[in-house]
Amino acid sequence: MESGFVNDFDLGSDSDWQSIPHNGSGHFEFFKVRHFGALHFVKRPTPEYRNDLVTVESLRKEFYIGYNLNHPLIVRYIRMEDDVVYEEYIDGLSLREMIDRKDERLHSSDFVRHICCQLLEATAYLHSHGVIHNDIKPENVMISRIDNRLKLVDLGCATADMWDVTEGYTPAYKAPEQGESPTNVYTDIFLIGKLIEELASKAGVARKWRRFIKRATSIEVSERFSSDKEALAAIPEVSRTKIIGFAVIVILLILSVSIWIFYSPRRITAVSAESEVVTDSVAPVSMDTVVKYVVNVEEPERTVTVHSSAVSDVIDEELEKYVIDKYNNEVFPNCRRYAEMPSSYDKVRLELQIQEIMKTVIDDVMEYAERLAEMKYPEKVEYAKMKASSLLNTQQTMAALIQYPDNKKEQSSEDVFPLDLDSLRSIKEEFRKR
Repeated sequence: MESGFVNDFDLGSDSDWQSIPHNGSGHFEFFKVRHFGALHFVKRPTPEYRNDLVTVESLRKEFYIGYNLNHPLIVRYIRMEDDVVYEEYIDGLSLREMIDRKDERLHSSDFVRHICCQLLEATAYLHSHGVIHNDIKPENVMISRIDNRLKLVDLGCATADMWDVTEGYTPAYKAPEQGESPTNVYTDIFLIGKLIEELASKAGVARKWRRFIKRATSIEVSERFSSDKEALAAIPEVSRTKIIGFAVIVILLILSVSIWIFYSPRRITAVSAESEVVTDSVAPVSMDTVVKYVVNVEEPERTVTVHSSAVSDVIDEELEKYVIDKYNNEVFPNCRRYAEMPSSYDKVRLELQIQEIMKTVIDDVMEYAERLAEMKYPEKVEYAKMKASSLLNTQQTMAALIQYPDNKKEQSSEDVFPLDLDSLRSIKEEFRKR
């Protein structure tokens, strides 16, 4: 199939069919047809095979298998009339055409991962409906022009529970068991492995995919991936993305601590009229009116900054509520979704979205803390930033535990819920005592 401009055929007319060249067995011919305003892909026996019972029955089997399927990554079969099958038309190129044209997309590691993920999602759907494709090869994988959406086509060699005849394969692309014994899920996994081997080699990432390809294409069926889900989880980029995602969380935690350290010394010089800097030699100040925050400037000497407790408590409460609401509403729900999702291409995208959400939330919290202090308590700007950084550190840690529960050896029920106000206040009291 080739993409390109299509002439405006007469609506409702079946007479203007545009032939599509192919390198098949010669039993079928293919056309692009505009019928009632919509483009269709048409497949029918060539004139010399229209009375051949095996060819006609094979086409009927293909239609009845395909007609009962409904998945965005699998070509849609529309209708069959007089041994002519009408299918969804895909405006794009097959992987074979892309290879022949040396398409630049084939040089991308992300494109190889994209193809592998979508192929396994498509075959997982087929296998869950009792269908084995048996003929996964570059010619039968279409890539749409607009969004690089994969479409698995041509169920002519497919087998299903209700069909026990016309099982087929392409000799140049076949699993060891094809032609020798009945095919199964392992057969399609082998064919995907061979296809990815070819694409990874062209993209220059064969080494990265070596373990995946070796297991998927093992001669011994028992050594292959046992399911599409297991193969999907073994895609190298998917596994590495999870590690990178966790590393980003750790970096964000370090950044939060760095912000706190950066702003702490500045609090010593930005003392308001209702605060004063004291040392250990100064007479004790009543704890009923002030709260002491100890900052180590350089050892062993210590300097203590004194703030008004009433103002600090108001800032604490407003910031705590804002930060907790932010994480409860924007971060934690997505972290829980991620922890519950099986490995898939969608899980990778969700992980990237969570990272972007976290960055936005951190920026929002720091901006809110600064505006809160500037509007109500201008002398407390640095204190508000320090407090916001401390709260972010706590909530980022909680988000990491929710999103990646396997990274904590012993989990408790508290690990899956955000901290409430009382818990955060108790942390603050412990901090004050020190």
